[in-house]
Amino acid sequence: MKTVTLRLEASLVAEVDKAAAAESIDRSAMVGKLVLESLDRHSVDRALKRYQAGEITIGRATEEARRTHWEIIELVRSRGIIDGLTPEQAQMQVDALMTQSGVAVKKSRAKKTVSKTRV
Repeated sequence: MKTVTLRLEASLVAEVDKAAAAESIDRSAMVGKLVLESLDRHSVDRALKRYQAGEITIGRATEEARRTHWEIIELVRSRGIIDGLTPEQAQMQVDALMTQSGVAVKKSRAKKTVSKTRV
């Protein structure tokens, strides 16, 4: 492990100490825990922003955020993120999730036929 020196306002140190005492851990452990939680939140927020901007797919967002597809889908819904998926892209993602979950996917893609009538 590496040692990092950190300058904080006295009021913030008091809050860290209070939180550490509540969890029966020392200040250093509490700061480490808070940094990990913050970095985790940051990776999720960044992945969702990139997904919303169309820079990455939902699959890539799951990797960057270190979450499951279902967790990312729920976060997308709860945050009101709108994606620019076409119905075909959405179906491909659903199929991929079902396959990943071990559910059989039927590949019946009915083609539309257009008949022209002469008058």
